[in-house]
Amino acid sequence: MDTATITTGLAAVGGNAAAASARSSSRSVTLAHRPFVVPLVAGFEDVAPVTVRVRLENSGPGVAYDVRVTVRHPQPGAGARRVTGDDPTPPIRAMRAGETSPAIGKLGCYALAGPADLADPWTLAVRYTDASGTRWHFEEPQAPDLLSKPARPLRCRWWQLWRERAAW
Repeated sequence: MDTATITTGLAAVGGNAAAASARSSSRSVTLAHRPFVVPLVAGFEDVAPVTVRVRLENSGPGVAYDVRVTVRHPQPGAGARRVTGDDPTPPIRAMRAGETSPAIGKLGCYALAGPADLADPWTLAVRYTDASGTRWHFEEPQAPDLLSKPARPLRCRWWQLWRERAAW
């Protein structure tokens, strides 16, 4: 082998290593500033209609903006894919890392209208914005046999651009 071939091969390997390092560094910075807001059930009021008492906790290292939570449950007769999110909380402007809302020292929680029956499937859905402006959606199922999925970013669809931004 001549020196030019060896030098070219080493340059290619070095370039790939640099790209992998940059990708890893970018991901680390992204994850280091991402909030993760979790709904915590604080209790129920079983009188009809059922009221669910909820606290929110930011478990991630970043600040979460415009945080809202709602109870989602299947609509009667509409199938399992169509769900409603009735009466979301007023937006919480910002939640720092490790913060709980309402604060633990204060009495009370957010009171949300729950499902008609607690035995029916229902979830707590949280939406928030991170510092980069990405809107996130996280659902915590309230059934012992269901696991939650990772938070996912909400995507803007082109046909929704003309509509006014929805409150939820």
